[in-house]
Amino acid sequence: MTNLTPAVIDSLLRGASLLSCGGGLKLSQQKKLAAGKNARLLDPDRLPATAWCATVSEVGAAAAPVMVKTKLPQAVKLLEAKTGKTIAALIPPEIGQEAIVIDAAAITGLPIVDSDLAGCRAVPRLDNLALVAQGIKFTMSPAVILTASGRTQFIPRQANLSADEARVRRLVPKGQVVTLIGGIVSTATIRRYLNYHSYTTAIKLGAALKKDRSLRQILPTPILLGPKKIKIQTIRPILSRGFDSKIVTMTIDGQKAKLQVENEYLKLRFNRQTFAFPQLIMIFDRGQGIHSSELAQGKSYSLAVADAFAFWKESKI
Repeated sequence: MTNLTPAVIDSLLRGASLLSCGGGLKLSQQKKLAAGKNARLLDPDRLPATAWCATVSEVGAAAAPVMVKTKLPQAVKLLEAKTGKTIAALIPPEIGQEAIVIDAAAITGLPIVDSDLAGCRAVPRLDNLALVAQGIKFTMSPAVILTASGRTQFIPRQANLSADEARVRRLVPKGQVVTLIGGIVSTATIRRYLNYHSYTTAIKLGAALKKDRSLRQILPTPILLGPKKIKIQTIRPILSRGFDSKIVTMTIDGQKAKLQVENEYLKLRFNRQTFAFPQLIMIFDRGQGIHSSELAQGKSYSLAVADAFAFWKESKI
């Protein structure tokens, strides 16, 4: 088990800002939220195969502040009572939400399992989760919702992830967020389908970024392009419900390129090639990944594209 000290958390957040491909929380937000928190990181092989892990996430208005979760232990107990399953650890919902998971782990005392539900990256939609991509039936329900006022509500199993999201969003007060604890998976499922040690990978990437070292041997999949220097030429916002959407033109090694942005759903056209989600299209500078909302006209960055995990290539998503 690894103690997530402030130095380790700094590397974790920096590496996550790269793997989240412009999505998730901004690094500045993550640092502020994780400051002073302590948590433990656990290899899934150290848990019994029959142990249960649950995910914790926030749902609601993007502009709302991260909510206080002091009553999260009661929400965990309610989930355990309703499902008959003891929660042994928390599994991150995706890369890019580390501060929320660390906060939850600090409050509940539960360790964080070294994995995530999204495939060592951020994903734009629930139906892009790694288990779904591998054809495994998965829902976030049964789950418990915790509101900012401290009220808890149990949600029984829904038919699918779309029904999960619809049910949860009906319970979110206007302009606020709620915390969801659910998405229960067994350690055996994590070992078989989600065994990519995403937090350890992010920690190593963050350490490499801080020292400007090569990322090639640390990224979970082979690099397809770069790292290369880019310069942003123009940024044109486009309408898209629920996404930070824009068309970005740039030069890569002096050649024209175009990047379509929808949060972490990126599509890059360059030199008669197209790179797109679920490939990892990463833009970074000065020891950190760049959030899609932070891209600025006239600025120069570094860009690299890494291949998707093999299971994505067989997926119909």
